[in-house]
Formats: sequence, structure tokens, C-alpha cells
Amino acid sequence: MRLLKTAAVLVAAVLAVAGCGDDDEGDTPVDTSTIPATAPGGELLCDFLPAESAALALGGEVSAEGGQVTRDTQGVLTSAGCRVTVDGGSDVALSVLVDYMMGSARTGFEDGLADAETYHQLPDDRGLGYTFTDGDTAQARLSRGDYLVEVRIAAPAESRDGEADAAAIAQQVGQTLEIPEEWTLQGTPPSR
Repeated sequence: MRLLKTAAVLVAAVLAVAGCGDDDEGDTPVDTSTIPATAPGGELLCDFLPAESAALALGGEVSAEGGQVTRDTQGVLTSAGCRVTVDGGSDVALSVLVDYMMGSARTGFEDGLADAETYHQLPDDRGLGYTFTDGDTAQARLSRGDYLVEVRIAAPAESRDGEADAAAIAQQVGQTLEIPEEWTLQGTPPSR
């Protein structure tokens, strides 16, 4: 009987210690608030990507792994890119690419506009573009003036809508880079 009581006390002690550990893994709730289409103020990664939005989409502390904004001699945007990691990791969790709507980029974009079964078309008030998921990666492509804004979220935070986050970030990037809405390239602009 005494051996049984000792065993019961030991089991209770082990369970009590296990319940008091510092392991908070899984206890932190994911922020499911919507990323607004309007860029928030605050820190910008790569001089154009709102850090607050990237952190919300990825569910952790973020930093720019690499990126830049390129302009011609008159100050006109020629391209922009940014690669973001989470918590100092080495894997790119979110990337943004902004380039002219020409060549294969335009062809691929127009193919996505024509395929409403595979690609989730953005409502007209959100701009000309679409979202989709490829494996675990949520993506958005948005036409803005002469440019195509592409956002890839390779590691969306659990319980978040990666496609909605990618679309909102694409809209924010158009604002922070001050991309004009008008089409000035040769030919007609893309349309549905």
C-alpha cells in the first residue's frame, strides 16, 4: 500500500511540474485582423513594404533579407523587390516584385485574368488582379498603371487568409511606391 501511495505522489508531482513549464508553444493566438488595403504608417522594409503588414501576414517578427527600389535618371520607378524572413530565419517567407507589365509578365498576368476557375479575381474596387494558392504559397498579382505587383507569401501565419493578405499587401505597395494609375506603355492596358 505504501508503494502505491509513493507512486501516486510521484505521478502527481511529475504532472504538476509538467503543467508549470515555460513552454508557451501554441499558446500565442494568431492575430486574424484584416490587413487594410491602405498602407499603414510606420517602418517600411526595403523602403516600400509596410513591416506591420508583413509581420501580421507571417505571424512573427520580420526583417528584410534583401531588396531594393530602382529608378531611372528622372526618378521614375523601373523596378522594386523585397525578400522577407521571419525571426531571423534564412528562408524567404514573403517576397514582393514590382516590374513593368511587359513580355512574359504581361502574358502570364493576362492568362490569369482569363482563368476565373483557377485564379480568384479581385473585385473591381480592389483593382485589376487576382489571387491564388500554389501548394502552401499564397500569391497575388495586381496591375497598377504600367506595372505588375506580385506578392508571394510562402509561410502564411496559421489561421490567416494568405490570399487576402497578399492582395492587401500588393495594394499597399502600389501606394508606398506611389505608382501612377495611368497606362503609358505601348498598346492597350490589360483588362478582363
